[in-house]
Amino acid sequence: MICRPFFGDQGVAGRLIEDVWEIGVVMEGKVFTKNGLLKSLNLILVQEEGKKIRDNALKVKQTVQDATRPEGQAARDLKTLIEIISTTS
Repeated sequence: MICRPFFGDQGVAGRLIEDVWEIGVVMEGKVFTKNGLLKSLNLILVQEEGKKIRDNALKVKQTVQDATRPEGQAARDLKTLIEIISTTS
């Protein structure tokens, strides 16, 4: 994932993506440039650090896919929420 934050909380989200989750990079500078994009693509697709980013992104993808299956965590959490709302009404 290549981030180019420019408004609101996008800077925080970009830093989470790059520094915490390590699933992408934040483009340098305040202007979207061809050189900045090429630098980011090179890092993700060519450099050794990019392999770690791609591997982490695949792990996140698998986690999300597992959670959103019909019997995944998201469905279980929704059922629990519905039960809580139904019993408190």
